[in-house]
Amino acid sequence: MALVMLPMVSLLLLAGLSDWRLALKNEAHVVEQRVTLARSIAQATSSFVAGHIATVRTLALTSQIADPASEPDLEAFLQQVVAANPAWEGLGVFDAEGWKLAGGLAPRLTVNIADRPYFQEVMTSGRTVVSPALIARPTGSNVFVVAQPVQFGSGGRGVLVASLMTDELGRALTTLYGGPGFEIIVVDQQGQALVRPDPAIPNELRAAGDRPEVAAVLAGASGSLTTRGPRDVEQLTAYAPLSDLGWGVLVNEPVAAAFGAARRQLRLAWSLLGTTAILTSAFAWFLSGRLARLYDLQQVATDRARAAAEQLSRQLGFTSAITRHLGEGVFAFNRAGRLTFMNPAAERMLGWQEAEVLGQPIPSLIRRRGGRRDGQEGQGAADDALPGAPGTPGRLGDAGRACPMLEVARQGVMIQADDETFTRRDGSLVPVAYTCSPITVAGETVGAVVAFHDITTRKASEAALQDAARMREEFLAMVSHELRTPLTAVLGYADILLRQRHGTLTERQQRHAAGIRDAAHRQLALVNDLLDVSKLEAGKIDVSPVPVDPQAVVARAAGSMQVIAGQKDVNLRVEPGPPLPRVMADEDRLHQIVINLLSNAIKFTPPQGMVAIGAVLVEEPLDASAPRHASGQLPAGRLPAAWRAVAERATATYVAVRVSDTGIGIAPEHLAHIWDRFYQADSSSTRRFGGTGLGLTIVKRLTELHGGFVTAASEGAGRGSAFTVWLPAILAPVRSAPDVTPSPAVGMDALTPAGPGETTPVHGARGV
Repeated sequence: MALVMLPMVSLLLLAGLSDWRLALKNEAHVVEQRVTLARSIAQATSSFVAGHIATVRTLALTSQIADPASEPDLEAFLQQVVAANPAWEGLGVFDAEGWKLAGGLAPRLTVNIADRPYFQEVMTSGRTVVSPALIARPTGSNVFVVAQPVQFGSGGRGVLVASLMTDELGRALTTLYGGPGFEIIVVDQQGQALVRPDPAIPNELRAAGDRPEVAAVLAGASGSLTTRGPRDVEQLTAYAPLSDLGWGVLVNEPVAAAFGAARRQLRLAWSLLGTTAILTSAFAWFLSGRLARLYDLQQVATDRARAAAEQLSRQLGFTSAITRHLGEGVFAFNRAGRLTFMNPAAERMLGWQEAEVLGQPIPSLIRRRGGRRDGQEGQGAADDALPGAPGTPGRLGDAGRACPMLEVARQGVMIQADDETFTRRDGSLVPVAYTCSPITVAGETVGAVVAFHDITTRKASEAALQDAARMREEFLAMVSHELRTPLTAVLGYADILLRQRHGTLTERQQRHAAGIRDAAHRQLALVNDLLDVSKLEAGKIDVSPVPVDPQAVVARAAGSMQVIAGQKDVNLRVEPGPPLPRVMADEDRLHQIVINLLSNAIKFTPPQGMVAIGAVLVEEPLDASAPRHASGQLPAGRLPAAWRAVAERATATYVAVRVSDTGIGIAPEHLAHIWDRFYQADSSSTRRFGGTGLGLTIVKRLTELHGGFVTAASEGAGRGSAFTVWLPAILAPVRSAPDVTPSPAVGMDALTPAGPGETTPVHGARGV
């Protein structure tokens, strides 16, 4: 009996050990399957995101976005694109300051994303950025963002932002890989869950980087761990990274479900070891069936990966269709500089067919042969090789120069040119503007894509503008000579007559001579005003700013106008004021500004009236309602950087020079137009007071050249008016005040925000 039992026990022990090893092997196989599944999901996720990145990059090259004809057209185009992409929650175009220019979720300029890290990264690096999980501001839903830099045709920069719903990614992965007992989680680079199976917290982002499986996958590792899940259930977690995005995929399954089959098989095997060989054979058959089921699971995973690849192919087909229907020319090439794609628009503009030039070197297609500039081919061969050092500056058409486009494919840095020349197939030249962007796959630059358009019409317009500017300069020079020369002679002869050097004049003759002199002075002033306005509009007047004492300018101008004020029996008063900081100004031009305002005030003030002038220091907070340039800052004119910094501070300090009068005043309906050229309140005013209506136009333009602004206020007709010139102050005290002794006078009103009668400040100015 013992001899029989000993071999039987030995066989049972060997069989039990074999079954135990087989169970361990099965568990290891299950773990390997789960890791493989996590890698497949990671690959599908990468394909999903890469497809949308490709679409966003292509859209950024379209004329509708890079050089839109109008905002409504751009809005309609963005809405069509969003409608064609179910996974997209929104699509917007933002300027370099983060303000929304177009998009379907909010009115223009009411959304600003300048504080978003992905926006800052795009503007700094100039590359496509995929953001971590975010909670969308307009809708509160979970999204992640694909942000692509945009180069506008006008020369500015911006960002195209597509918001992708994480729910759509989750549904796609669940459809492909979901199953009973599985939990698929996708975490972003910060450890936040983009996709998770728990719908109870749909809009709450929680970082889980302290969990070992999350830390491991974010470090780029793949593998598995046994962790504790919700309700302290032991679970098997397989993980795999998305190296190109910095994300990770986690697949959770209860350990009881993952290893249940293998462990049940082990227990069953040990219970059947004491039975007959028939039961052992039955157990082997059962085990083989279970292994077959595991093989079937692997096959299902493979089929789902194939479906994901087909979906990616369809997405790429959609992207290709968009590219081929663009109005701009588009071609692409690899790192070797060989053409890989050319759309129909590029074929029309360059004269080549895609099939004829695939695989050809880019320089031989778009560069001139033999360095000719006349549009004819030279005798030399095409520039296939690239002579010169990499990145050598120069036009693409210059022989002997390196092609900067190839450096984009090698270095991965986007370039653009708004005045370049390509060579057509027939050797003629076409002026173009282009953007060359790198094509990056899995973090490696594999080529570049070029979007370009013909700028022949723009070049012709620029040439016409240059001719017009030249003709205007010639006209101004002619007018300056032909009008001023005879007027100077008339003034000289009138002065000779009034001095009576060639005989005594009667009282009547003296009046006539004085009338000739005054008329000539008025005519000369008119000519000077017309020339000043023309030069200001042509940009031919520059200021040479130096530190100037504003009180001294006020005193000098008031002294110059005292005689004229006395002739009209108008009381001209200089208001007292403390020593003021200096301002950066061209002293002659600032004197001209003050003289024009005083002359206006005296002209429109009746006898026995009052004109007051003075200057004070005012600090004004830069509130959000203040008109600003596109840069977001107050205007700084053409002044040194130190003065521009004054206008960019949180609080701007100004020297305000104010001229007020008790004259005829300005009706509210005329306040908005007084800065227009040749404008006066009505025809009767023109006949009564004379003048060209150019004085305030010149004041406005000259003040803006100094980086300041001018405002006007009046309580209505017959109630006087006040004009204030605002100039940024240099925050250093003036050593001494000008020697101005004002007479007791009607005091200037405090320079505080004006009432309803005040005009809107001009060109970046604000109400005071």
